[in-house]
Amino acid sequence: MSRPLSSVLAAVEGGAVTVAEVVDRTAIGEDTVRAALEVLTRMGRVRHETLTSGCPSTGCGSCGVAGSCSTGPVPVSLGRRR
Repeated sequence: MSRPLSSVLAAVEGGAVTVAEVVDRTAIGEDTVRAALEVLTRMGRVRHETLTSGCPSTGCGSCGVAGSCSTGPVPVSLGRRR
C-alpha cells in the first residue's frame, strides 16, 4: 500500500473519524486525504457512515468546532471495516 493510503488508514485505525482529523494526524493535504479515503472505501478497508445531524440552525457561530472548521461539517464518520 502506498504511503498516503497506509498513513490515512493508520489514522482511521487510530481513531480519526473526520477528514480534518486525518489531515491533522497525517499532515497530508485534504484533497489527497479525500482521494485516499475514496480508494480505501472502494477497497473495503474503511466505511463512511452518514451522520444524522448537520449544521446548527443558528449557523456556524454556535457550532462547537466553528473555530477549526474551514469547509463546514463533514457529513460522515470514518471507521475501519470489520
